[in-house]
Amino acid sequence: MSIDGEMNLTVTHIRKTFQNNSASKTILRDVSFAVESGQFVSLVGPSGCGKSTLLTIIAGFQESTAGEIRLNGGIVSRPGPDRGFVFQEFALFPWMTVRENILFPMKQMKIPRPDQTERLQKLLSMAQLEDSEHLYPSQISGGMKQRTAVLRALAGDPQVLLMDEPLGAVDHQMRQILQEELEALWMKNRTTVIMVTHDIYCELA
Repeated sequence: MSIDGEMNLTVTHIRKTFQNNSASKTILRDVSFAVESGQFVSLVGPSGCGKSTLLTIIAGFQESTAGEIRLNGGIVSRPGPDRGFVFQEFALFPWMTVRENILFPMKQMKIPRPDQTERLQKLLSMAQLEDSEHLYPSQISGGMKQRTAVLRALAGDPQVLLMDEPLGAVDHQMRQILQEELEALWMKNRTTVIMVTHDIYCELA
């Protein structure tokens, strides 16, 4: 449900066609929807139906064949700090600690150091990772890796968090546990989220 009713992202008549020599295949055909500020939206469907393709178009990682994405009125044409992305395999830097992974995007954005420290502590506290900030990815559990990946995506204070099958690489029991952790994080932060999943039982309130 929307927090304040403000519309912040629109997907309008998106089509994506891949060309392979003389053959072409349309993955997405006339996809349109709108997402309001604070909503958690799941894109559900079987593998190969174009969910991840649509998410990467919203992220600006690739272009659509037709249609447009707008975020707060501006056309999305490339990646930007207004959209955070969480990959299925978390993609944490193994040579960096939890703390360093979360700080990385803030350093790339040249956020002032005092602001980096303040936001880092807020994020660590939100995910209950204060006691693990100096550990490396190889030293933490799958759930902690996922929380770190989400915090890294949130570190730049994006308007929209995009998650591509963040629960797809774990078994059913672990998926339920991580789903609850994701929901708890979202309830605390209330960033607008669009999540790709093939699991029809993966629903966050």
